[in-house]
Amino acid sequence: MKKVFLILLLLGLINTAYAADCGGAIQCDCGDTLTQNQVMWYDIRGCNDTGIIMGNDSLILDCNGHAIQGDHNNDAKGIYTHSNDYVRIKNCNVSGFEYGIYAGMGTNTSILDNNIVDNENGVWLQYSFASHLQGNDIASNDANGILVSQSENEYDHSYLHENLISHNGYGARLYEVDNHEFFQNDILENGRGVQIDDGRWNWFYENTFADNAVFNALELAGVTMTLWNSSMSGNSWDDFETNPGYPDYYEIEGNGTGIDYLPIVTYPLPDPINSYVTATNESAPGLVTCPAGDGSEFEYLVVSVRDSNNDPIPGIAAEDFEFEVTSDGDYFGNLTFTFNAADEMTDANGEIRFSLISDTSLVGDAEISVAVRDVLLEDTGVVFAKSYDLNLDGFVTLPDLGIFASYYNTVAWEADYNWDGQVSLPDLGMFAAHYQHSWMNAKTGELPKGFLNKF
Repeated sequence: MKKVFLILLLLGLINTAYAADCGGAIQCDCGDTLTQNQVMWYDIRGCNDTGIIMGNDSLILDCNGHAIQGDHNNDAKGIYTHSNDYVRIKNCNVSGFEYGIYAGMGTNTSILDNNIVDNENGVWLQYSFASHLQGNDIASNDANGILVSQSENEYDHSYLHENLISHNGYGARLYEVDNHEFFQNDILENGRGVQIDDGRWNWFYENTFADNAVFNALELAGVTMTLWNSSMSGNSWDDFETNPGYPDYYEIEGNGTGIDYLPIVTYPLPDPINSYVTATNESAPGLVTCPAGDGSEFEYLVVSVRDSNNDPIPGIAAEDFEFEVTSDGDYFGNLTFTFNAADEMTDANGEIRFSLISDTSLVGDAEISVAVRDVLLEDTGVVFAKSYDLNLDGFVTLPDLGIFASYYNTVAWEADYNWDGQVSLPDLGMFAAHYQHSWMNAKTGELPKGFLNKF
């Protein structure tokens, strides 16, 4: 009987897997304790309990893109660190656990560049101080993407930034949490965005909240002193225009006191190819310039702003447009134009019109480049220009009058100031209005006595 019992005991031992120490050159298996730094060269799959246990302070686990995978057993943790300081976990693909990564009772835990997907909860920080979560993809976790609890410390801030938090039940949930700083995270398409159950002096700025089903952010009663913007910038909210504080601020939902005083306004970017610039000839096909800077006004330069789908973008303010003018015919080397918007912003067709005035002598083609919201459009507008200063010496004086006289009753383009195809009396009247103008001087003089008798 004793022999049979001993045989059964040995068989049981053979089929029992015992957790072991691993790290360095020793490969880890489900439930093993990491005691040395390791860069993984293998996957761990099929864990029905904990994946890897961090066994010491100051350990580095670099999964090197490999998987730690569980079978969705209750309370199992993919990577477990407890009472360890200065632990670093990076480049891991963790899935199939109750908690993808659990960090408790430690300081200065760094969780960097991991994919924490398809767990019940992505990351749980509990009694954890001065943590650092950066660059993680935390997605499709049933309950919480990030759960932070009982982490109250007046001095040791935790930083959570540049993470993609999407398709979770809650993007992030905070309970009894102080001094955690969330910034530059994308919190997208979760059931609920961020919920703060309790805590003080938490800080959210430069995050993007979009397409979260129930709410983007919620503060429960008793939550105080949460900051929702830095001194420079708040957060981007896809529901800003329907928020009670629009357009001045964003009110956080719930019974707390949270307000984002500097919400980021987001908008579609113009497509440089689909957008276009056209110089119209509603009044004249070009400008007539004067060295005194009081040439004729041109109407209009039409800019149509369209997105990558070739749909018009309405509502862009005139001040969001920037112009640059170049021309080989700028004879005084200081060409500047003034652009006056006919409307305050783009219309339903994405169009806005600008009239323009040149403040110097220009003869030839003026090419106008347009940038909208810092996007340089591929198309340019071209405006033709001629000058009252016919000899281009910086003065509209008797020599110019002589040149004009030689063009009178011809089709000379240079002196056809009203663009009707003939140099005639109306053109003489326009020339007379600028006679004796010069650089920085717009005082008009009279034509020589008896000169009009020649026409």
